[in-house]
Amino acid sequence: AARGEDDELARFLRRFAPSGRRATERAAADWWQLAALTGLADGLTRSHKTLGGVLDAADERERPAANRIRAMLDDAGQIARDDERPVPARVAAIKLLAHRPLGDVAELFRALLQPQQAPDVQIAAARALAPSSDPAVAELLLQGWSGHSPPLRREVLEAVFARRERLPPLLDAIEAGTIKPAELDTQRHTQLLNYPVADVKERARRLFETQGTPNRKEVIESFRPVLAQSGDLERGKAVFRKNCATCHRIAGEGHRVGPELTGLRTRNKEALLMDILDPNRALEPNYANYIIALKDGRTLNGIIASETATTVTVRRAEEAEDTLLRRDIDINQATGQSLMPEGLERNVSQAEMVDLIEYLQTVP
Repeated sequence: AARGEDDELARFLRRFAPSGRRATERAAADWWQLAALTGLADGLTRSHKTLGGVLDAADERERPAANRIRAMLDDAGQIARDDERPVPARVAAIKLLAHRPLGDVAELFRALLQPQQAPDVQIAAARALAPSSDPAVAELLLQGWSGHSPPLRREVLEAVFARRERLPPLLDAIEAGTIKPAELDTQRHTQLLNYPVADVKERARRLFETQGTPNRKEVIESFRPVLAQSGDLERGKAVFRKNCATCHRIAGEGHRVGPELTGLRTRNKEALLMDILDPNRALEPNYANYIIALKDGRTLNGIIASETATTVTVRRAEEAEDTLLRRDIDINQATGQSLMPEGLERNVSQAEMVDLIEYLQTVP
């Protein structure tokens, strides 16, 4: 699909739904058909083609498969909104729906982002919207901000920062008070204040100038009383799950994005406190944050997880990854900061910090 060769695409369609009973009946999709069709649609974007265009171009031999795929696209909306279905099936349908025109599925995606939905469904909806170039995406993502959970907020911001045209609506929401500046971590503040588009940078500066960035030394000093206290192991585990597990792993729990937090028993409390509250004090090269601008207008943010001669794989929170072709990259720039943002003190009280350090020092 990324090559966009018509003969290959035609062969794919013939194998996808060979002539016969399954080609003409409206049967439920097999798991491999959903996976293959999503891969096809994703790849077509790289060759500047669309799934709809390929289906429209199908000749008589490929028409049964084209009709089957159109039926699957129609059914995907029903699957995605059906909360009686298994979550993995709904997520697969959501990925497929992302390749339909946004006007056809906007209201469905608005519903899928609501707090009544399963967390994995909400996150799948935000991720599915991210690659779209439709200007209405920003409004869809930001509309329910006050009801978004922390993991969903991270995905929403990831999607908003993925395309430069979505930043003005974000700044509109901040100016209107719908989103508070403090709800954006320091890393996002820095991105906006150093953005290459002058209008965005200047507007962000005006919005943020009344909210100074706390001095890290002052923050650490304010938390120093926690060093003399003993915490609770179970409460500390809950703090870790809520605030750290999206990027760190310990005792088999969490995600491998930042360093694995094992063997911290020998690390003293003061050193742990400084690592948590001042993550940029000693930046490890493997966990440096990069901003990658693509030629199609998207912008990605994360660590470089792996590279080949032709690709770069970027990893962000919850081990979400994007593999990019080098030829599609316009700018690849290190921010000089860790992927772990400053400002955890906004979400973790001193009492919770006591429990978190106790947990990190206790678990093998």
